[in-house]
Formats: sequence, structure tokens, C-alpha cells
Amino acid sequence: MQDGSLFGRFFMSYLRTSTLFIILIGLYGCYIMRQFHLEQTAENLETRARLSAKQIAVQLDQRDPASVDAISKELGQLMNTRITVIRESGEVVGDTNEDPAKMENHADRPEIKQALAQGVGRATHYSRTLDEERMYVAVVIDPDASPRTLLRTSVTVPSINRTLTTLYFEFILGGLGIALLLAAVSFWISLRFSRSLATSVLDVNGNQ
Repeated sequence: MQDGSLFGRFFMSYLRTSTLFIILIGLYGCYIMRQFHLEQTAENLETRARLSAKQIAVQLDQRDPASVDAISKELGQLMNTRITVIRESGEVVGDTNEDPAKMENHADRPEIKQALAQGVGRATHYSRTLDEERMYVAVVIDPDASPRTLLRTSVTVPSINRTLTTLYFEFILGGLGIALLLAAVSFWISLRFSRSLATSVLDVNGNQ
């Protein structure tokens, strides 16, 4: 039985086990990271919506649709977030990117339906207005008003994915560092174990 042969077997066994462990942990870590980032993005959109709603409410009280649209555009540019103000009927009265008069009725949007039922609505879907996929969060500006008005914030899904790609890259770099460390540890353990086993075998053979 050769020391080198024992070492190779032990080392490859440890290395395969370590690699499989890192891959499984990496996949799970990426999943958790994605879910956490999506949740944080949605919470951030809700915070922006509630902050904007306070200012939009003032314009709604004045019953001036033009000022509602103007403040929607101004706040949206400042926050780098699309803001849309929607009546309970689905009529759009303000939007950061488009002319509300040219936008279709939004009553069928899932985030609007959920917000009217629960106070807050979240959804990710394709925007027919901007021709891109976006994450949306809608809140009711004044729950006691009749009819109610909603404020919706949104960001593009590609922008979310770009952030996730950066996080994945950093995570993978960390994983490679751990992999190299585990490889070094596997090398040391395999070398020690193979030498110890080889010595034991020689001792047994020498005593026969």
C-alpha cells in the first residue's frame, strides 16, 4: 500500500465532499439572498409610497389634477422611482413617466386590487405603458376618504436583477475563498491521515 495512493484517495474524497457542500450552501445562500433583497426592495417602495402620499394628499384636497400630476413627476424624479396616483375607479390622475390622460384604466392591476382590499398591495408584472417588467407597491392614501385614491411606486425588474448580480458575484468570490481554504484543510488532513495509516501498516507488517 503506497503512501501517495492513500493520500490521493483521501484527498479526492474530502475534496468531493467539500465541493458538494459548498455548492449546496451556495445555491441555498443565493436563494435566501434573492428573497431578502426582493423583500427589502418592496419595503423600500412602500416607505417611498407612504412618504409621497403625505404630499400628494395635500394636492388631492385642492382637487387640482394638474398639480397631482406635477408633484408625481417631481417626487418620482427626486426618488428615482416611478410614482402613479390612481383613483379607486382605476383612473390615473398622476404619473412620473407618462401623461395620465393617455394611460389606460388600472382597476384590474393586482397590486391595486390588493391595496383596496388590504391597504397595501404588492405585485411584479409587465408594464404595458412602459413596455418592461416592474415591481409595484400600492398604498391607499386616505382609507377614510370616499372614493379612495391610491399611490403606487415601482422600479424596473432589470435594475433589481443588476443589484442581485453584483451580490451574487461577491457571494461567489467569498465561496471561492472558502473553497480554497477547505481544499488546503483537506490536503493537510489527507496527508496526515494517509501517513499515519501507512505507518501503522508498516508497524503491523514489521511485527509479523
